[in-house]
Amino acid sequence: MRNSMLVVGARALAKLAVFVVVVLLWRHLGDEGYGRFATMVVYVTLVGVVADLGLQTVFIRDAARDRTLFNRYLANLLSARLLLSLVALVVLAAALRLLSPTLFPYTLPAFVLLLTTSYSSLLRAVFYIRGRLGYEAVAIVVESLLLLGLTLIAIQRRATWDAFLWVYSASYLFTCLFAFGVIRWRWHERVTIRLEPAFVRRLLGSGLALALAFTITTVYAQLDIVLLQLFKNFQVVGWYSAANKYIDAIAWIPQSAMGAVFPALSLLAAGDRRRLVFAYEKSYKMLAIVGLPLAVGAAVTADSIVHVTRGFEQSIPALRILAPSVVLLFVNNAFIYTLTAINRQVDFTRLALLTLAVNVTLNLVLIPPYG
Repeated sequence: MRNSMLVVGARALAKLAVFVVVVLLWRHLGDEGYGRFATMVVYVTLVGVVADLGLQTVFIRDAARDRTLFNRYLANLLSARLLLSLVALVVLAAALRLLSPTLFPYTLPAFVLLLTTSYSSLLRAVFYIRGRLGYEAVAIVVESLLLLGLTLIAIQRRATWDAFLWVYSASYLFTCLFAFGVIRWRWHERVTIRLEPAFVRRLLGSGLALALAFTITTVYAQLDIVLLQLFKNFQVVGWYSAANKYIDAIAWIPQSAMGAVFPALSLLAAGDRRRLVFAYEKSYKMLAIVGLPLAVGAAVTADSIVHVTRGFEQSIPALRILAPSVVLLFVNNAFIYTLTAINRQVDFTRLALLTLAVNVTLNLVLIPPYG
């Protein structure tokens, strides 16, 4: 619980800074420019699943149970992630060429963003495995402040939307260097690069169900942006993305809380199942208690929230519709992380696939006539 509160507190400060960045971006870029930026970030997020394929979650789960696996896993994952990122680059370029040709010329900065995001996520996972979340808190806060500072500089220089892809990449690069420094000089661990094909294949086999499930949930969360861009235009994407950012401002809470306790859940899953059930129920109830009032508050005060931040007034209806999803998002995190801890990835995948099918159907039916 202490670890959860430490990370949640750091993310609270960081999300405030990031939300300020988003407000600055949509004021500077306008609805169409921000729509282009948001669409590119969505493509990077979707394709980013290819660069991971569930390996990071397997790394955290297995290394948290057996610390002797840490060095071997990290060395192989550093190599595997580079190879998978190159595959992701091909997928990204093809997707942009086919689905969004106007964004294709910006494939390089998008790939750099994908690469830095992928490696920063992998390297900061070591803080969770070691239970040293003070370092994670520092990384979170400094990364967000660096992002804010670089954004202000870019705006002052009247940068175009694609320049902010480099700005975000620079903030993630800091986290990569910080995590590397902690591992190498604070913990005195050798950071080596190794590629054992048979070992990586075994890890991929273990993580395949996770990769499929997280691919489905990522597509579920981001598909609406892609479809809006295809059926409507970047201006509408800008309005909808702005509304989504208000939800994102609180969506990090359950992810941070459950991410911090996931190693502990993995340990309990290997031992006392009664304690695991207790931990799951406690997490579920805590997230429900927090999520319900936030969902109601976002729906009731949508007008005031948008007007206070002087965002896009066109985003108010979308924010009202999205608000009830907050409570479901909160409680689902407890469910997802617990299933992963007990190696029930297949069940998670089936549920995610069903949810995606419903989501795609509703999007295809509702977006063309209503936007």
